[in-house]
Amino acid sequence: MAADKVLLPGVGDASVALASLRSLGLDSVIPSLKCPVLGICVGMQVMCRHSEEGDAAGLGIFGTDVVRFRSDDPSVKIPGTA
Repeated sequence: MAADKVLLPGVGDASVALASLRSLGLDSVIPSLKCPVLGICVGMQVMCRHSEEGDAAGLGIFGTDVVRFRSDDPSVKIPGTA
């Protein structure tokens, strides 16, 4: 299998996306790709070292952790919060 570029989309929870990638064996394929990879939304999160969303270990392509937005100001609207 060969590709010039890979698009890694994502919708939903990072821990669920990572579980799906692992069940398909893509957790070892994606980090070894030599072509450009574009992660969108959760697709980008899963390429990081860790995500607070679901307390999930990521693929570790990027040595950073994904943290949730936080604000003490109730007027600030944050997606995914009540």
